[in-house]
Amino acid sequence: MESISNNKSIQTSNLILKNDRLLTKNEVLKIVGFQKSKLYELIKKFEFPAPFTEGIYKTMPRWSENEVLLWLNSQIKGNQE
Repeated sequence: MESISNNKSIQTSNLILKNDRLLTKNEVLKIVGFQKSKLYELIKKFEFPAPFTEGIYKTMPRWSENEVLLWLNSQIKGNQE
Protein backbone atom coordinates (compact mmCIF):
# COMPACT_ATOMS: atom_id res chain seq x y z
CA MET A 1 0.00 0.00 0.00
CA GLU A 2 1.35 3.42 -0.90
CA SER A 3 1.81 6.20 1.59
CA ILE A 4 -1.30 8.20 2.29
CA SER A 5 0.64 11.42 2.82
CA ASN A 6 -0.11 12.45 -0.78
CA ASN A 7 -3.91 12.65 -0.83
CA LYS A 8 -4.00 13.10 -4.62
CA SER A 9 -2.61 9.62 -5.30
CA ILE A 10 -4.16 7.27 -2.78
CA GLN A 11 -3.84 3.74 -4.05
CA THR A 12 -5.17 0.77 -2.17
CA SER A 13 -3.93 -2.76 -2.34
CA ASN A 14 -7.33 -4.27 -1.48
CA LEU A 15 -5.66 -6.65 0.94
CA ILE A 16 -7.46 -7.70 4.07
CA LEU A 17 -5.07 -7.50 6.98
CA LYS A 18 -5.30 -9.33 10.28
CA ASN A 19 -7.73 -7.57 12.62
CA ASP A 20 -9.26 -5.73 9.66
CA ARG A 21 -12.96 -5.89 8.98
CA LEU A 22 -15.01 -5.05 5.95
CA LEU A 23 -17.38 -2.10 6.17
CA THR A 24 -20.63 -1.55 4.33
CA LYS A 25 -21.26 1.68 2.44
CA ASN A 26 -23.50 2.93 5.25
CA GLU A 27 -20.80 2.25 7.85
CA VAL A 28 -18.24 4.13 5.73
CA LEU A 29 -20.59 7.09 5.30
CA LYS A 30 -21.17 7.23 9.05
CA ILE A 31 -17.40 7.25 9.72
CA VAL A 32 -16.45 9.89 7.14
CA GLY A 33 -19.52 12.05 7.59
CA PHE A 34 -20.45 12.84 4.02
CA GLN A 35 -23.01 11.68 1.49
CA LYS A 36 -22.83 8.81 -0.99
CA SER A 37 -22.31 11.11 -3.99
CA LYS A 38 -19.23 12.69 -2.35
CA LEU A 39 -17.85 9.25 -1.47
CA TYR A 40 -18.06 8.04 -5.07
CA GLU A 41 -16.70 11.35 -6.39
CA LEU A 42 -13.58 10.94 -4.24
CA ILE A 43 -13.19 7.28 -5.27
CA LYS A 44 -13.42 8.26 -8.94
CA LYS A 45 -10.68 10.88 -8.40
CA PHE A 46 -8.52 8.30 -6.55
CA GLU A 47 -8.74 10.39 -3.38
CA PHE A 48 -10.52 7.75 -1.26
CA PRO A 49 -9.91 4.00 -0.97
CA ALA A 50 -11.89 1.99 -3.49
CA PRO A 51 -14.16 -0.78 -2.22
CA PHE A 52 -13.72 -4.48 -2.80
CA THR A 53 -15.91 -5.32 -5.80
CA GLU A 54 -14.70 -8.78 -6.76
CA GLY A 55 -16.36 -12.12 -6.18
CA ILE A 56 -19.14 -12.02 -3.63
CA TYR A 57 -18.57 -8.27 -3.16
CA LYS A 58 -19.49 -7.45 -6.78
CA THR A 59 -23.07 -6.58 -5.84
CA MET A 60 -22.35 -5.52 -2.26
CA PRO A 61 -19.07 -3.57 -2.12
CA ARG A 62 -17.11 -3.48 1.12
CA TRP A 63 -14.29 -1.25 2.33
CA SER A 64 -11.33 -2.17 4.49
CA GLU A 65 -11.83 -0.54 7.87
CA ASN A 66 -8.06 -0.05 8.17
CA GLU A 67 -7.88 1.79 4.83
CA VAL A 68 -10.85 4.02 5.70
CA LEU A 69 -9.37 4.91 9.10
CA LEU A 70 -5.95 5.60 7.55
CA TRP A 71 -7.62 7.93 5.06
CA LEU A 72 -9.54 9.68 7.83
CA ASN A 73 -6.39 10.14 9.91
CA SER A 74 -4.56 11.58 6.89
CA GLN A 75 -7.36 14.12 6.46
CA ILE A 76 -7.19 15.14 10.11
CA LYS A 77 -3.39 15.49 10.00
CA GLY A 78 -3.58 17.43 6.74
CA ASN A 79 -6.04 19.92 8.24
CA GLN A 80 -3.80 20.46 11.28
CA GLU A 81 -0.75 21.42 9.20
